[in-house]
Amino acid sequence: LKHVLVTSHREAFYRCFIEKMRMYALGRGMEWPDETTIDQLLASLNESGGKASSLLHAIIHSDAFLRRRR
Repeated sequence: LKHVLVTSHREAFYRCFIEKMRMYALGRGMEWPDETTIDQLLASLNESGGKASSLLHAIIHSDAFLRRRR
């Protein structure tokens, strides 16, 4: 399963992982304007070779996270 996810379904896996982590961090579901941010986070995750720490860093420095309501 790991081999299949990291080879032929890597982008779909990354996108799902990003969406779930972002929803948890923001405390809200996805909305249509979030697609641009998801694409940026996906590019960041790909650049880092899939490191979760880089994704977390990108999420907490995103405008949506910094401007969220508590």
